[in-house]
Amino acid sequence: MCVMDSINEEASPMKRVIVFDFDGVIVPSSEKIKSNAWHLLYSDSDARALFNEAEEKYGRGRGGDRYDIIRYVLTGLDVVGTELEQRTALDAAHFDDIVQERICAAGVSHEIRKALAACKAAMPTYVNTATPLDAIERTFCALEIRDYFTDILGRPRSKVENFAHVAQREQVTPGEITFLGDSLSDFRAATSFGCVFVGLGNNDNRWNSTPQSFPVVGSVDEFVERLLHSW
Repeated sequence: MCVMDSINEEASPMKRVIVFDFDGVIVPSSEKIKSNAWHLLYSDSDARALFNEAEEKYGRGRGGDRYDIIRYVLTGLDVVGTELEQRTALDAAHFDDIVQERICAAGVSHEIRKALAACKAAMPTYVNTATPLDAIERTFCALEIRDYFTDILGRPRSKVENFAHVAQREQVTPGEITFLGDSLSDFRAATSFGCVFVGLGNNDNRWNSTPQSFPVVGSVDEFVERLLHSW
């Protein structure tokens, strides 16, 4: 059985709501953009070592966000008290400025825009990301893709909490939600909530080249085209 056949069997006819991750999905290069931004923000050896520890503790779907990472680094550099919160806000703003500029330069491809428009026309379509909500709203407005989505959901709520919000708003069961993501943390969040997970294969996760316990697609437009065709 081919990968897309398995998606069609799982997704039809009950799935009514589609949810996309953002980083690595809507803008495929955004993960690398953010990684490079951290390197620019914390370039000296002491800060870099602390950042690596913070990322292991809070990053990559472990339940934290950029503010947790920044506070960890600054605390390790002996920044405390009022100065800690002030510096955290400044570093977060600096990080976001770098990321916003580079993500806007990367843009969203015509193929992805077309796929998102088709998806939104057919059913409720959401984004569920670990990016803080104010930052992701800024990104979507700058990229001019906000109208492709029913709503955009981010931190401080977890992805599982955001799924619950979608289910309540749309009055659907977890199994009536399909989530497209590109990381194991995405898969774990979907599994924890009980929604259908479809993996977006890329050069980093290599899901296209090894068997997975979930269906895998090679692009956003492939995902939308096959699912809409099956319905």
